Amino acid sequence: MLHRLRAWVVRLFTSVRGAPGDDGLADELASHLQLHIDDNLRAGMSREEARRQALLKLGGATQTREAHRDRRGLPWVDSLARDVKYAMRFLRRSPGFTAVAMLSLALGIGANTAIFSLVDALLLRSLPVKQPDRLVQLFVDGNRSSWTNPQWEEIRDRSDLFESVAAWSDTRLNLTRGGETQYANGLFVSGAFFGMLGVSPAMGRAVTPADDSPGGGDEGPVAVISDRFWKTRFGAAPDVVGRSLTLAGTQFTIIGVTPPAFDGVSAGSRFDVAIPLGMAPRVMGRDVLSGRSVWWLHILARLRPGETVAQATAGLRAAQPAIRTATRPALYAGARAAQYLQAPFVVRPARSGADGLGVRRQYEMPLLALMGIVALVLLIACVNLANLLLARAEARRHELSIRRALGASRLQLVRQLMTESMLLSGLGGAAGLLFAAWASRLLASHLVVSGRPLELAGPLDRQVVLFTAAVCVIVAGLFGLGPAMRASAGGAMDALAARGTRATGQRRSTNVLMMAQVALCLVLVVGTGLFVRTFVSLTTRQLGFAPGAVLAANLDMSGNAATLTTTTSTDLLDAVRAAPGVSHAAISVLLPLTGQQWDQSIENPPGLALSRDERDVYLNAVSPDWFTTLGTPLLAGRDFAREDTAGAPLVAIVNQTFVRKYLSGRNPLGTVIELDMTPSGDRTAALTIVGVARDALYDSRRGDLPPTLYRPFAQSGVENVALASIVVRAASGEPASIARNVAASIAAVDPRLNFTFHTLDDLAGASVSAERVLALLSGFFGALALLLAAIGLYGVVSYSVSRRRTEIGIRMALGARPGGIVRMVLSRIGLTMVIGLVIGGALSVGLATFVKSLLYGLQPDDPATLAGAIAVLAAVGLLAAWLPARRAARIDPMEALREQ
Repeated sequence: MLHRLRAWVVRLFTSVRGAPGDDGLADELASHLQLHIDDNLRAGMSREEARRQALLKLGGATQTREAHRDRRGLPWVDSLARDVKYAMRFLRRSPGFTAVAMLSLALGIGANTAIFSLVDALLLRSLPVKQPDRLVQLFVDGNRSSWTNPQWEEIRDRSDLFESVAAWSDTRLNLTRGGETQYANGLFVSGAFFGMLGVSPAMGRAVTPADDSPGGGDEGPVAVISDRFWKTRFGAAPDVVGRSLTLAGTQFTIIGVTPPAFDGVSAGSRFDVAIPLGMAPRVMGRDVLSGRSVWWLHILARLRPGETVAQATAGLRAAQPAIRTATRPALYAGARAAQYLQAPFVVRPARSGADGLGVRRQYEMPLLALMGIVALVLLIACVNLANLLLARAEARRHELSIRRALGASRLQLVRQLMTESMLLSGLGGAAGLLFAAWASRLLASHLVVSGRPLELAGPLDRQVVLFTAAVCVIVAGLFGLGPAMRASAGGAMDALAARGTRATGQRRSTNVLMMAQVALCLVLVVGTGLFVRTFVSLTTRQLGFAPGAVLAANLDMSGNAATLTTTTSTDLLDAVRAAPGVSHAAISVLLPLTGQQWDQSIENPPGLALSRDERDVYLNAVSPDWFTTLGTPLLAGRDFAREDTAGAPLVAIVNQTFVRKYLSGRNPLGTVIELDMTPSGDRTAALTIVGVARDALYDSRRGDLPPTLYRPFAQSGVENVALASIVVRAASGEPASIARNVAASIAAVDPRLNFTFHTLDDLAGASVSAERVLALLSGFFGALALLLAAIGLYGVVSYSVSRRRTEIGIRMALGARPGGIVRMVLSRIGLTMVIGLVIGGALSVGLATFVKSLLYGLQPDDPATLAGAIAVLAAVGLLAAWLPARRAARIDPMEALREQ
């Protein structure tokens, strides 16, 4: 075996470097030849006959040398090298064709690689942990991935369910002690988190169960930091283990640094600092460990060897009644308790990580849609190149016929032509990788979740490179194999034969390819129209407020001594309103379009008998002047006043949808509403409606206008809340221009308060980030597809005109008018386009149903979009065909006849 391997390596080396000793072999052959000649001369032969007989006996010097070289090398390597050299010379001789083809392939392959790199990072890439195929994530009721800490502890303590189990929660940890906040991406992790994943720190140690106790273990509060955070925050200091790190006002001791490959378990997020779950109450400023209705944890588990997901689900379901009973919130009773006890637990594979931030939920369908779009663009580019190669093959008929006459087989010709296609595809793929490295980073920066750009690993990993290589091979086959088979089909005398049959066959192939190009292009243009119209519909939808001049300061009171009381909030608002450049200011628990929700059921209004779900309303707690600051007009009644404090009569403001749904036909002002605090019937005191506000979007631009109830900030039981927002309307200019004045006003009241600034315009824009990316990219690729289609049609018609110059010249000599020539050329291309448009229209309607969930305000078979796309593509196609048709109408008949 080793002897054969060594011989193969030697032969490969000989093929690459050339056979040593070829000169010596030639001298030896010449010596043998001369000896045979001398023997023949002594036998009485003439010199010519003596040489001829010697050559016959020796077998030919050239053939002998070739046989010797074949035995010492690998003939197929030599043949491949010759094909590559010839292909490179051929591409150099056609710089225009090579440049156009490479640019088309680079854009097509690069776009596919860029989108695939995002799909890979979010949906496909395995976590860099031990045996990721055995990881699973636990869900509640099929889709919800959040759990309470009591539920987690019940699952953790049942060692018979999984081999190991761990919990975590994504968070943002404040690195400052006051003023404008600097955040680190944080994780609350259970003690077994790193052990369950099989991740060993590169430095120090990991969090252990001993560290995961309320307030910290024997070493106090500890933290594990990521390799990235170690390099950016601590300059890769070798003595980082043992240093202190302030998080949310608490001193933590760094005990370890994770390996560079591990950056967390949530798709689209890279953690900086991991701290034990037991530190959550201290960091968050509220008790989240004992709360049975605080849903904040995610759970990962490792299956036992040989265990399936179905078996793990069955085991968890068997334990579900006991877990549910032990963790049922005290307020849950009646139908709500029954629903809580029955909602099923589900186990799902988590090889690629968890979706703790909802990234996959938001971007999976848009990215898959973009993957389909860029695949269509690449197909259109392949059809274009196939048409160009068919035309070039016709021009090379003479060359290929001569090669057949010299002994080349059809297989050798196909191999040579496919080598040219593979070389072209490989060069395009290499350029595409460079394009993808830039494009994927640009795309990722526009993907936003919860106001933060996604953080993804670099695009050029092994899987992405292998994907690009596979695409290059497939693409070369798509655009190269058909033309290569057709070009090699002729015989040695084909160049001298009549051109009619071959021209007819080529024209038929060209027409089929052109129909396919038109159909694919129409599918892409229709998709572009649907996505662009969806984005326009969402961005022009009435928000119910005016975000243009509004600045939001998001207050963070977690983990330090700063708290937000009624007095503090009043003082803050007074200070901010007095700041230069401020027109209005208010405070609220929630901001619109941030995805945050606070909902509760109300008691049935008189005359209605609605279920609990039908009586669910959205809540917000706001201060006086909040509606004016946001630009939401009050349609009836009054705004909240300073006198609406905790000791005053409880009041509320509702929106128009609330009035229509619950108070239709009644005067809402003065109506009493009761919040259904528990299913057992305990209620809050009555709330009297004192105003009606215009409907405004709440958590999403796509969402319906929900019935909303606003309560005064001072009456809502939000003392010591961890998060709130001050909204400020600028008197003039950009809202960001008053940020410094607002920051100084907040610090003057309480320098311990932490805050971050956002403009409401930014929040409104982030709420349609997925739709914006989809619309922009589909628009770009739709325009690129139109350009490729126009170039393809122009090239096909131009080639057809050049082939028919003599015929057109004869027609014009016989009296044909220029307009008739133009109509003749356009009629032939027009029929092909009509057939392509019909096929493309049917495909568009069928394929658009797969992206129905991405649309808003229109149906997949929207006739206006389909008609507009057909009109645009028809106009582009006719223009591309008219230019060479017009040139054909200017042919001089005498010149055309002389060329013949």
